[in-house]
Amino acid sequence: MSQSILIVDDEWIVVQNIRDNIHWEQLGLSRVYTALNLVQAQQVFRDHPVDIMICDIEMPEGNGIELMAWVKEHSPGTVRMFLTCHEDFAYAKQAVKLGAFDYLLKPIPYEELEFVISQALEHSKKSHYQEQVLGILHVKIIGKR
Repeated sequence: MSQSILIVDDEWIVVQNIRDNIHWEQLGLSRVYTALNLVQAQQVFRDHPVDIMICDIEMPEGNGIELMAWVKEHSPGTVRMFLTCHEDFAYAKQAVKLGAFDYLLKPIPYEELEFVISQALEHSKKSHYQEQVLGILHVKIIGKR
């Protein structure tokens, strides 16, 4: 199954460094999308399915908390996590309320980020599998009526 990731950060150098320094193919990710703000990220979601999103918090044109809430509503199957320099407990608390998979602090070693992404991929695969099984069960139950 081909999976995708979206990296959202208003600092282009951060987006570029993550995009260029993670071993995407080894992780099983075939598509890496990028966005520099909330509006661009929403457009990516409108144009493509996204399995995992890594998002900064402070950005122009809406912050990462707003984006996380929007993604939760419009693409609930997307595994969502923050990568930010904000150690603020209030942000972390909001992230938990929004169902964030993880809350990572910059700077993060690429090896550690790859490990967290691999965990997020496993979570995504399990969630997709569970959805498929529930869908099959639903069809079988409805079909017996």
